[in-house]
Amino acid sequence: MEESIGAVHKKEKRPKPVLRVDPDEHVIRGQTVILTCDIQETYVSIWSYIWSKDDSQIDVSQSQEYRISSVNESHTGRYSCTGRETGGSRSSHTSDTVTLTLSAPSSMVKLLSSMLAASLYLLVSIILGVKFYRAHVQTGQYAVTEE
Repeated sequence: MEESIGAVHKKEKRPKPVLRVDPDEHVIRGQTVILTCDIQETYVSIWSYIWSKDDSQIDVSQSQEYRISSVNESHTGRYSCTGRETGGSRSSHTSDTVTLTLSAPSSMVKLLSSMLAASLYLLVSIILGVKFYRAHVQTGQYAVTEE
């Protein structure tokens, strides 16, 4: 086997991106979610990012971030990313998938919404009670008489 002195011959390995989710894979309706495709490799200077959802390509961009504003049911699913060298032929492996799921609001939000509903019910009941009382007082049904 012939070997050049001082020359190191390495076969380039394709990097595997790490896909991160901010704030979390479990999101609440209306939140903004940012997916970040992190490729730790130096041999490619500029990457294009191929974004996929449920194994179908949804976007190609120069940004390593994919932003989803105002999340709803249509955004749930399995996301992944792949890097492709801009103007070149090299590409990365595909990242592991992350699964976005829509979570129910926290228990605190549920508690506050229940308290608001109860407060509105109480307010309407008081208003109707006062109106009923005034209507009967004006007709004299509750008038106090002395004998």
